[in-house]
Amino acid sequence: MSNELKPISVIAVIALILLAPSIRDALREEAATYVKDSESSHDGLPESWNNSQVMCVMFPSDSPHPKFNSGVTMIQADGTTYGVNSEFNGTG
Repeated sequence: MSNELKPISVIAVIALILLAPSIRDALREEAATYVKDSESSHDGLPESWNNSQVMCVMFPSDSPHPKFNSGVTMIQADGTTYGVNSEFNGTG
């Protein structure tokens, strides 16, 4: 069985090497788009959070969190809930 895998492995490695520039270019383009779009990434967050680092966690719809399923729940650094933005509800 290992003799059958050798040619497949060689083909897979060659394909990966040939596709590496395309993968790199696609990742570079996505990163550039993300950086350009990050200007609007603060939309919907409190003004008091401007120029602050914010961590966002998105729970997939097939695994919703029981406490944070009604929209974007904004939590202060001390753990208190600042508010909920139900317009950006990705899990509920």
